[in-house]
Amino acid sequence: MKVISSTLHSQKNNYMKNHNSIGDTTDQQSIDNPWEKMANEANLSKEYSELLSLNPENLSDEERSRIVSFASELISNSFENNINPERLEKVSTNIKLLDRKQYRNETEAALGKEGIFMAILADGFYYDKTDSVYIRIPINMEKLISTTVHESLHFVCDQTERSEGLNEGITELYTNRLIEKVGGKQNKEFYAEEKDFAKEIESIVSPEELETAYFSGDFTTVSKHFKDGDFALLIKDSEAYFQSLNEVGEEEKQKEHYERMCSRLNKNKPMNLISKFKNIFNGKTVRST
Repeated sequence: MKVISSTLHSQKNNYMKNHNSIGDTTDQQSIDNPWEKMANEANLSKEYSELLSLNPENLSDEERSRIVSFASELISNSFENNINPERLEKVSTNIKLLDRKQYRNETEAALGKEGIFMAILADGFYYDKTDSVYIRIPINMEKLISTTVHESLHFVCDQTERSEGLNEGITELYTNRLIEKVGGKQNKEFYAEEKDFAKEIESIVSPEELETAYFSGDFTTVSKHFKDGDFALLIKDSEAYFQSLNEVGEEEKQKEHYERMCSRLNKNKPMNLISKFKNIFNGKTVRST
């Protein structure tokens, strides 16, 4: 298995060891070296380019491990201060890239007959009994890498129950930013509406607060930016809206939930951001599942 930036990690570990002796109160964030992060990003960009040249229809076990390691390193390089290191360490063993036959077997073993439909419809899923994520290898390397990053982000988050729409939106927002950082293209199709919703929340709070809430599962600080319990109501409306996007004949309900979302968002936005959200879902109808 290829270890990305192993030299840099060794240097950082030694540095941290030498500066974390008893009585040393240096904050970890001040220890992080921005030049090291830049070097890591350069190595990750090179690794991303090399991974794109692989054939997804004939990946060896070593190449699959290499893709998962890349996703783990990419996430760590950007979100290290908010990630549970024990959770991050499990990514290499608990994120599994499977060919179609392997994926079908795993889904059926985990989910029974329902697994047959999961194998057809979903690119991946988390199974709590094994604490593992199973990803079906697609025919496109770009999609495989972005899916692995997306599912790895889910995996390293606190596993408390959370709003599905906002959770998927933030996850895809961060996935796109990470992939762009190493020279990849933003995926504009997956969770597009949820991602736009996450951007709206981020514009009301701060990127740092949203990031902390996302990885910890505690949105208390985020909710304080909204008036009169509006955050809880906004989440309720958003869940109903995203659900309606998958239902045929629910256009009236969709419009109703959408209008309430716009109202709650704009009520809590700074004046220079008012009505921005109004155009995001304009003209949207039921999406395919």
